[in-house]
Amino acid sequence: MAICTIAAGLRFWQLSDLPPGLYRDEAFNGLDALGILNGEHALFFTANNGREPIYIYLSSIFVAIFGRTPLAVRLAAAVLGTLTTLIVFAIGKSWYGRLVGLFAAWLWAVTVLPIHLSRLGLRVIVAVPVTALAMWLGTLAYRKNKPWLWALAGGCVGLGFYTYLSARLLPAVLLLVIVALAIQHKSLPWRGLAWALAGWGVMMLPLLSLWWLSPELLGSRTGQVSILNPDINQGNLIGTFFSNVWSALRLFFIEGDTIVRHNPPGRPLFDPLMAVPFVVGLVVLGRDWHKNTTVAVVGWIAVMLAATILAEDTPHFLRASGILPAALLPAALGLAWGWRLPRQNWLGKGAVIFILLGSLWFTIQDYFVEYRSQPATDYLFESAPREMAERINADTADRPIFVDQRYQDNWPSQAYLLNPDRELIRLDHRNLVEGWFTGPFVFYVSPIAGLDMAQMIKGVQSISNQQILVSTQTGPLTRGDLEASAYPLYILFEVAEAAPPEGLIGTLEEDGEALYNLHAADLSIKQSEGKLVVDLLWSAKQKVEDRDDIVFVHVLDRQTGQVVAQSDSVPGQGFWPVKEWRTNMQIHDQHEILFDQEWDPAQFQLLAGIYPAQNPQNRLQIRMPNGQTGGNTVEIR
Repeated sequence: MAICTIAAGLRFWQLSDLPPGLYRDEAFNGLDALGILNGEHALFFTANNGREPIYIYLSSIFVAIFGRTPLAVRLAAAVLGTLTTLIVFAIGKSWYGRLVGLFAAWLWAVTVLPIHLSRLGLRVIVAVPVTALAMWLGTLAYRKNKPWLWALAGGCVGLGFYTYLSARLLPAVLLLVIVALAIQHKSLPWRGLAWALAGWGVMMLPLLSLWWLSPELLGSRTGQVSILNPDINQGNLIGTFFSNVWSALRLFFIEGDTIVRHNPPGRPLFDPLMAVPFVVGLVVLGRDWHKNTTVAVVGWIAVMLAATILAEDTPHFLRASGILPAALLPAALGLAWGWRLPRQNWLGKGAVIFILLGSLWFTIQDYFVEYRSQPATDYLFESAPREMAERINADTADRPIFVDQRYQDNWPSQAYLLNPDRELIRLDHRNLVEGWFTGPFVFYVSPIAGLDMAQMIKGVQSISNQQILVSTQTGPLTRGDLEASAYPLYILFEVAEAAPPEGLIGTLEEDGEALYNLHAADLSIKQSEGKLVVDLLWSAKQKVEDRDDIVFVHVLDRQTGQVVAQSDSVPGQGFWPVKEWRTNMQIHDQHEILFDQEWDPAQFQLLAGIYPAQNPQNRLQIRMPNGQTGGNTVEIR
């Protein structure tokens, strides 16, 4: 019970936010779960390269309860991952005794890969308990030789075909064990195997019928990633195979999967401490090479490793997940060996306790601290699209929301997370025309191959001469798998009705000609993010179409006079240049300045102003409200 409680804590704690975001594979499962709730039932879901059904049906239960949320998509994984602790204990106890079962359960509870698989809204987590359950039921059936147990074990093997691709290798594991039993005992329980085959056939009948009608569903994804594909083996099939074998063998305690979504990059299955009992366990298995359980463990690992060896990106931890929990058993055997040392028994027990607790510490550090803090984890779990959807859902203002059509077309998390009752207007070139808008309104525009900014600005300018407030913000950063650098997911333009501004800090002039008014300047400090956020409110004294001015905000050290941090940019975070300002507009201009020191106004000074892009030294002069000249900067306090 204590181990299950720890397993549950490591799986349910902050489940909605770790991993961050909502990756598109999870979102597709959420969309199909919504389809199930709408009566769209299937044995195989064809979207997103095709997916087996069990996880999606389980997810639909939680989506019905918790709605269109990341938590709803992931809860089934956390529940299954926790319950698998009991199955791992059962098979460890059945094969090697209670102590090994307890150690194996602990390893499942606290090892990074099982934890991670239990926190992803993906179908891979179903294959692990179903595979382990089939092996345990097969063991019971062999020992008790009861027809119903044989049939149940065979049905469980068939059930694996409804979970994840790697589970299709389970019959090969069982065939290997059966051959070993036949060689060792010169006989087999043929009647029991017939019952198992019957159970498998009954469970497989619906899926076999589907494959008969649609054979392309059988191996479409397999063909894409197989090393038999010339695009993957690059004309060197043998070399690719042996390279993958070496990579697969290294995954245990040398180097693991480097794909950020699958694993803390490069982290092997076992941490440095747990690698020791794993090696000891391999020695124990080698000593007992003639035993049925040794054949089962080694055969299970070897066959299931084929799922990643015969495909690209070895060691791909999702495909290799079929080795769990067999790969945990050698480490559990090694821990049990140390626990049972006859001489100086306290030393062996102490070493085992140290390894168990140390391994838990490694897990917390590697996964819950370092992994979650890496920017790549945010990017590749697609946190930015989730933030955008949640921001739209939280917008309760009575105003139209225009969303670039690319978002729902390219980000399935948007389609899943967005509240269907919130009316959105798809923003494209057909409705982005001058005179069409009558604010207030909000635009979400893509900065990458987005809409014509000039056309959008004309739409805003065409609003009547009432006072309007224009705010521009860049969304959170995102980056795709093959993209070298991150970029803002969206640009948010807000246009709202506004009263004429009341305050005035100063008027910016060039050669005595008044160009802009600065009405407000506010500083907020985000100490935890290491940022100073400065909000400026501008208006135009006149229409200027031939200028290309830059707003600067500088942090100066009062003692040295040196600039220690700064933000120089086109207003509106680079997207609302002064040549587009109109006299009926107020422009909210936000600047974020990276500043890793504690803000002390006695030590630092914050100054703002404007200069022409072509001549940064020729800053515009400030005329104070009393008519006096105030230099070329405004101090923000």
